[in-house]
Amino acid sequence: MKGYDKQSSQSSLDEELEMEIVYVLDTSVVINDPDVFCKLGTHRIIVPIAVKKELNGLQLSTVTTKADAAAKAARTLDDLAYRQNIAFGAIKSAGAFVRIFKRYLPVSELEGWADNRIVGAALQLQEENRHYTVVLLTNDKRMRHITRSYGIRAEEYPLSMD
Repeated sequence: MKGYDKQSSQSSLDEELEMEIVYVLDTSVVINDPDVFCKLGTHRIIVPIAVKKELNGLQLSTVTTKADAAAKAARTLDDLAYRQNIAFGAIKSAGAFVRIFKRYLPVSELEGWADNRIVGAALQLQEENRHYTVVLLTNDKRMRHITRSYGIRAEEYPLSMD
């Protein structure tokens, strides 16, 4: 083929694929903002099963704001699951792709089992999908440091719009 440059075509394809950001949510983000599923635009949003389990437990919290936020987030996820198969991914009306993710690589650097599994889910997702830019959103500084030590981006939520 005349004028076809395989190498430049491949590098532009790689750049396009690398642009897709996949957000992995920590429980701290969902509790802080149960509407986060509507605020991340049209990106892929991954909710590790450990977050779903923590949300179920937090609905029983004696701290009303935590219990209410956990219930609201759980309702959003349940509503999506009722309408679509959230294990494979559900599309929110705003265009976000939300998925419950149950696979994870073992991590033991953090105190809690859930935090280790959330970081492990981000690692597993990056391992399975090298063309994604996986970003763990968490308000836990230690969790961000550990995640970054594995080579995965970790950001505080709400994201800075600089």
